[in-house]
Amino acid sequence: MTLTPEMMRVYASAPTDVQVYFTVEFAHPRFSAPARLVHGRYEPLLVQLEDGSSATFLPVPFEISLPGASAEGHQDLQISICNVGYELIRELDAAIEDPWTPVAVFFRIYLSTSTTPHQVLELKLLDVSATTETVTGVASRYDIVNRSFPTRKFRAADWPGLVR
Repeated sequence: MTLTPEMMRVYASAPTDVQVYFTVEFAHPRFSAPARLVHGRYEPLLVQLEDGSSATFLPVPFEISLPGASAEGHQDLQISICNVGYELIRELDAAIEDPWTPVAVFFRIYLSTSTTPHQVLELKLLDVSATTETVTGVASRYDIVNRSFPTRKFRAADWPGLVR
């Protein structure tokens, strides 16, 4: 993940008047609404998304392990959400009915000085386990390292100059 210059300043100097908020959004076509959670707050967080629309993130305690590069080319984000309510479990049950469409996970970092995201990472939820109190999952990006290059296939039907 690349950091913006403002994020680097906050991480380097740790000013007391600026706070960093980690947010997670779960989205699926079968969800009634996206589940938006914020870590480190006691009140809902009203911010803007990348497209300019506003969204409210609910304060829910969760733990994350930020993605790093692995030898296999995956960047996995591990997340554990505590004190899960019936609403999120109901939404996950609805997503299970459509197993071919993965749950989209958007990890965003906001600063208390701005309502726009400084970091946005889109992942797909691959592995989920749930109990009555905790939901644990692994979200991953597409396999970037093992992707074919070039991604566009040059075929003779599309490019007649290739045939001799």
